[in-house]
Amino acid sequence: MSLTCIATLLLELQTAIYAGVLASLFFYLKRTSQPRVQQWRDGEEDVLRVGGSIFFGASHYLQVRLQSLQGEKVVIEAQQINFIDYSGVEMLHQEARRLRGLGRSLTLRRARPQVVEELKKLEGTDRCPIHFED
Repeated sequence: MSLTCIATLLLELQTAIYAGVLASLFFYLKRTSQPRVQQWRDGEEDVLRVGGSIFFGASHYLQVRLQSLQGEKVVIEAQQINFIDYSGVEMLHQEARRLRGLGRSLTLRRARPQVVEELKKLEGTDRCPIHFED
């Protein structure tokens, strides 16, 4: 907001508005590219509670977190995931296949119906490598 005000005084109005919009977009993507993640171990399960959307800006951050886990079963507590885009879907499928190759599994627990639907669309319900629990 202050950037737009200062830019308005120093630049043409149209340029200042563009600068404000770009700055807002930058700060929004910076804030949402690292979703809130809580991590704990429950027996043989490594659990991640993810709060926020899984989209192109957050996929890499979440993938790095998933790759650092060592449990036999990796569980994502997904009730706070509101939205997932194609890159998030692809990343979760890739991680589920990687874990399956290591004799481990990826499970989404309490995921919203629209998130489950998006995840099953990529390879179909029967071939989806991700397990779901209510």
